[in-house]
Parts: sequence; structure tokens; C-alpha cells
Amino acid sequence: MNKQNLILLTLLFTLNVSAQVNYHVKLMSWNVLNWPSVSNFLSDTTERCPAYRTVVNFVKPDILITSENTTSNSIPLFLNQVMNTGSYHYQAGTFINGYDTDNGIFYRDSLFDFISNQPIQTFLRDINHFTLVFKLTGDTIHIFSCHLKAGQGYEPQRGSEIAKLRQVTNAFPAGTNFIIGGDFNIYEAAEPAYTGMLQDNPGDDGNFIDPIQLSGIWNYSGYAPYHTQSTHVNSTGTFAGGGMDDRFDMILFSNAIAEPTGVYYLPGTYLNLGNDGNHFNRDINFGTNTAVPIDVANALFNSSDHLPIIVTMSFGSTSGIKEAGFAFSDVNVFPDPVVENSKVYFTLKETSKVNYVLMDALGRIMDSSSPYIYEPGGHFLPVDWNKLNNSGVYFLSINYDNRLVIKKIIYFR
Repeated sequence: MNKQNLILLTLLFTLNVSAQVNYHVKLMSWNVLNWPSVSNFLSDTTERCPAYRTVVNFVKPDILITSENTTSNSIPLFLNQVMNTGSYHYQAGTFINGYDTDNGIFYRDSLFDFISNQPIQTFLRDINHFTLVFKLTGDTIHIFSCHLKAGQGYEPQRGSEIAKLRQVTNAFPAGTNFIIGGDFNIYEAAEPAYTGMLQDNPGDDGNFIDPIQLSGIWNYSGYAPYHTQSTHVNSTGTFAGGGMDDRFDMILFSNAIAEPTGVYYLPGTYLNLGNDGNHFNRDINFGTNTAVPIDVANALFNSSDHLPIIVTMSFGSTSGIKEAGFAFSDVNVFPDPVVENSKVYFTLKETSKVNYVLMDALGRIMDSSSPYIYEPGGHFLPVDWNKLNNSGVYFLSINYDNRLVIKKIIYFR
């Protein structure tokens, strides 16, 4: 097992569940913006490839699904010039050249076996159904990649595309592990495409769960931390303008993945890379970006007009993990966003052994504590914020008596 996976495993090693091993897998979804440009191929390979490489080598995803692949050559080109230029080795799943632009998948061949790519044909672009098997546990995961019809006024068309998808997921047996990622071009929670994914029917288990549930219309400043498009204020070439003001890109998953057994979404790990909440209607690399280093912010600006979405999943026997005995609201951080003198206050209903792990967005441990026995009542957690060198997004994992709470932290230094 490589060093990165060993680091990621530490999120669960403190749970004191001796009989289980859990592997953390990072999945990324990215609209790579008409890759490669047919009319400007040479410029794309010399200018955008380095930017793609910077982003991929920063994230180090275990699985990457892409949309807006323009030709069948886009997959081997991206595989050789981007994916396999870092410390991980990837393979590409079978590419199917459908109408308009298409979707691709790249995966670490040391972790996954590729099974199939089955297109779901819609009136515009295919939704691709990729199937992978995780080698270390034998778990099967179904991954859908989509790029729905763009533009306001096309809400019924997007709804019909999702209806085609639901025909497939509704036919899955209960408990199937499936995920969808892509560019949905959805503007609000009331759109038929969005409600169609979330619709929970009594006769099937085909609905999706959105870990970031936003009500109403999404493209306003109050939802700035969740926007994914556009990285550019001004339109240039194929880059759409407007700045960060739309939540077009998402990852959603099945009921089975929401449950802490087998394949499990780790709460708090949903990340739209590069959005620090301070770039509403601005270029993603304008001024200071507290979410990522400046070279990554520049690479996001230069590679695509969409931000990647990232989630982390646990593969393995996670049945020993119980849901938190207290709600997230009972873990209070103040001041919030976090500064050097912020306090973490939590309450317990019973005597418990508690420890914490503070990690950055890439799973690197920044601070941790040894288990300590706390009595019932309220307590302060001795988190050392001075160990954080940079402003940005972090995750505080609080582990107590085989229970787990993960809280997303925004830190300002």
C-alpha cells in the first residue's frame, strides 16, 4: 500500500475496531472543457496540459471521471500527458464515442478492475455507466458520468435525461453502490432534473442523495462556497465568463453509499476544489485564494471553466462504526471561520474515550491527540491551530467509542 493510502487510513484507525480494515478512495469529477480543442490542438497540448497536470498531481485522485471529451483521441492523450505523469499509475476505461462530447474515466489499476462502459442514450449527450470492482475488497461500484443540456429554458430536457438515468438505477437491487458526477447545468433545487434524482419511490432504491442540499435558486452570493462555474469573469476562447456564480457540477450517491457499511461516503469530504467562498463573480485566481496554493488556482483558471468536485469513500467492513451519538450542532467551533484562538466545544451523554485527527483537504495529518477519557457533559477539545501553516479547508475528525464525527473547518491565518 502506498504512503498516501496509509495516511488516509488514519481517519479510521483510532476507532479501535480491531477486526476491520478500511481503504479510503478519492473520486474526482471534472468537466475538462472541450478537450482537446479540434481547432487549437497544438495550443491545448502545450498550454492546458501543464495546467491539468498541476491539478491532478495536487489532488491525486484514485478515480477521475471527465466530461467534454471531444474525440476518441482525447482519452489516451489525457492518460499519457496528464494522468501518468505523477506518482500514481492509471488506466482508462473503454471510451464510447457518442453524439456531441463524451465522458471518460481514469482509475488506479492497482486498486480497481474495469468491468464495463454502458451508454445511456439521451436526446443530446450520452450518460455513461461505468462499472468498477475494488480489488482489495471485491466491492462493485457503478459510476455514472453526465453532461446535461445547458442553458435556461431547457429544464424539461434535463429532466428527461435524468428520467432515462432513473430507469437504470430503479432497476438495481436494493443496496447497490452507485454514484453520479458531472456537469448538470442545474440552476435551482426545484428543477425537474434535480428533483428527479432525489425522488424516493416506494418501489425502488434508485434515488440519489445530495450531500450538499441547497434550497431555492443557487446562483446568488449566499451560496458562494458551493459554486463551480465559471473560473473566468470574462469569456475568452471556449472559456465561459461570469465568474464563480453557478453550482453546475455535483456528485451524488445511492442510499447504500450513505450507510456506514461496505462502500461509504465519508461525511465532510465533499469538496469543490479551489472555491474558498471569496470569489463570487470573480476569476478563481483573483487576489488570494485560501483554498488552494496559487499555482493550483492558476491551473484551475487555465485548464477549464469548471471546478473539479471531490469526495472520499471508505471501502471495507465499516459496520463497526456507529452514527454519531450527538448531532453536529453539539460540536461547536467559535469563532467560526476558525482563527488561531478558536475553541472546539463538545458534549457527551456518557463517559467516553475521545481523540481527534485534524487533516487537510488531501488527507495529510496536521494535528492529532491521544485517546483521553471524558466524563458526561461539556468539554473543550485541545486542537492546536498553530500547526496549520496556511489558510484553507481542513477536516476535524472526532472519534469516540467507535463513533465518528467529521466537521469541515475553514481556517484563516
